[in-house]
Amino acid sequence: MRTLVRSLNILITVLASCVLGLALYGVLRPPAAVSATEVLHTEELAQVPDQETTDGENQAGDLWQQGLEQTEQGNWAAAIDDLEGALEQSPETPERYLLLAQAYREAERDDDAAEVLRRGMEATGSEELRLPLKAVESTLEMPEDQRTCLDALYHAASSGEEAAFSAALEDWENGLEVRDEEGNYTQNPLWAETGNLAWDGERLWSDYTGTSLLLWGTSIFYGEISENVPDGAGSCATVHTWYPDSGAVGYLRLDGQWENGVAVGEVAFHDRFTDAADTFTTYDMTATLDGTAEEVIVRGEVTMQLPRNSTIHTFQLTIQDGALRQEPFRNGVVSCSAHSGCGVYLAVGDDSFSMRYQNPYPWGRESPYQEPWLFLNFSYGY
Repeated sequence: MRTLVRSLNILITVLASCVLGLALYGVLRPPAAVSATEVLHTEELAQVPDQETTDGENQAGDLWQQGLEQTEQGNWAAAIDDLEGALEQSPETPERYLLLAQAYREAERDDDAAEVLRRGMEATGSEELRLPLKAVESTLEMPEDQRTCLDALYHAASSGEEAAFSAALEDWENGLEVRDEEGNYTQNPLWAETGNLAWDGERLWSDYTGTSLLLWGTSIFYGEISENVPDGAGSCATVHTWYPDSGAVGYLRLDGQWENGVAVGEVAFHDRFTDAADTFTTYDMTATLDGTAEEVIVRGEVTMQLPRNSTIHTFQLTIQDGALRQEPFRNGVVSCSAHSGCGVYLAVGDDSFSMRYQNPYPWGRESPYQEPWLFLNFSYGY
């Protein structure tokens, strides 16, 4: 037993010596050499630029993006500061002039908007700057009498009152035309150009979205628009006749829905004259359009009205699949439906049954007819 104890003591002594030796080696050994890979990685980390320096450089280079973000948030003053800097960095880009001009206008700095757009036209020659510049210049240069007429037209159209709108439309048309030195009627040179521009009640715009008054050619649209194109519910009045001696105006009003400038679905046509005299034939038509850019009348119920001697004679017509139905006619004639035996009749022309019936005044496009003012224009007899 004592022998076994003595052996264990010897073994413990040996093991303790080994542990002590290993500990001393770990303390006294020289440091291991750093590998080439580790040296390279350290150098790369040292070469990474400071984060604050990178952010500073990005801030200088991202003025355009910052300006876009500020405009989206409606922070026009901050947007102007960023966009002015972005324009200095890239003066050859038309979009930068456009957005800066928009920011100026939103901040009610139309003079600055006009100046930057003129500068853009000179620097880039871009045609996309021309209409926005026209909108700003026409707003600034509009004479007071024109502004008064345009305001009256805007408020009358928004009210939906036909009498008020007819009166405002007549004043507008009579202001547009003046006699020249030779006695011929010509466009008023003192009035600012308004074609293809939207009036929001205060200023003209080239890319308006919302509810506004939109002018194009002889047509005036009031309602929902998207970037100066009818797009939603609205009413479009197109002047087809002007009588300079009396100042009376004949126009066709179309009430309904538009999709990207195309009248679609259920609509109503109203042919009117602003003169109170009972000598003009008018009509009303409820119709369904085919939904294409041709705006063909799929179905239309027409009521023609002929005033004579304080009596209104009426005639009922139907359009089906773009053609005038022949059923109510006898030998090309249909009698008054309001008064039995009055002897008043409506007579159609030779091509009345062969022509295709469409909206005669599509928005922003040429009429499908050479003489659109003759649409549903018939002869009458007694």
